[in-house]
Amino acid sequence: MNKNILENITLLIKYSNNHPLAFHKLKRKNFQNSVVTKYPSKLKTNTSLQDNFEEAIARFKQVLQSYFTFQELTNFYHNLASLEVDFKNFRISNFLFNEHIVGVYKAQKNKIFITEDTFKSAIFHELFHMASTRAEKDTIYSGFSYSSYDSVLGKGLNEGYTELLNQRYFNPDNYAYFYLTVIAANLEQIIGQKRMRYLYMTSNLGGLISDLRKYFSEEEILKFIASIDAVKPYLNEEKISKSEWLKIKHLFQEINKFLILCYGEKLQNLYQDETIRKKELDQFSAFLVTDFLTQDHSYEILSDQEIDYYCHLALTPRIFQDEERGRRK
Repeated sequence: MNKNILENITLLIKYSNNHPLAFHKLKRKNFQNSVVTKYPSKLKTNTSLQDNFEEAIARFKQVLQSYFTFQELTNFYHNLASLEVDFKNFRISNFLFNEHIVGVYKAQKNKIFITEDTFKSAIFHELFHMASTRAEKDTIYSGFSYSSYDSVLGKGLNEGYTELLNQRYFNPDNYAYFYLTVIAANLEQIIGQKRMRYLYMTSNLGGLISDLRKYFSEEEILKFIASIDAVKPYLNEEKISKSEWLKIKHLFQEINKFLILCYGEKLQNLYQDETIRKKELDQFSAFLVTDFLTQDHSYEILSDQEIDYYCHLALTPRIFQDEERGRRK
């Protein structure tokens, strides 16, 4: 693991745990009255499209206020005051970089760029990015991602969880970021839905890492998050080479092993009954990413036998687990 990332994430944990956002101190009533009722959209298009955006903002605000706590919405209230939106065609950049971008949120500018033809399916994804971001000088804390001038961590997990929330509250039929969304959902089952959502909305990657330290070392957690980042660029490939596939397979295997072992450790703390632990872990592992699909091929990431082995290992007491994991590396 890169030394700079380790140093930065240590600072992030310290910041997240000990220095709450300044606008947490604002009175709820005054803050809502002065900010939330405003629609600062600056669309450079016709009135109809601007109306669509304001309708989306109104719906987004109504849903968040119905289901989210005030503490979860402080980033949203703060950023909404100066949010700008404009339409953009990503066709050229998508072609050059083999991407499928239909919208992007620029944190430093607090501005959303989005395509007109995918507005309804993408706008709430980008609004979740806005609602979970705080920018401080050259450092951006956005959901489960952290970026500064010399390091980036958590982009893959952040996109997956952002889309999971988009599908849960607004667009259940979306299939964007499929693999990343599955990974995020798996991790949410370990962390807990309310806790995971709170950490995301308050841009607290450090808090997520602290929660996972109940199960793994910080170095192993950072490796897990970095593996999700590393696999993300390959997820749009229609065809892949043998070397690319071997890298993708290794990354997904590391991600899945982490999730299985984490959840197994949690189950050992929750249940004394071995039968219940095994049943719960079997159900959990059934929703892992075990196959990778391209345009014309399906690749197996983990076999049933490998899944069974890691499930068995996950329910083994830690004193024996570490020894067995060492032999299997």
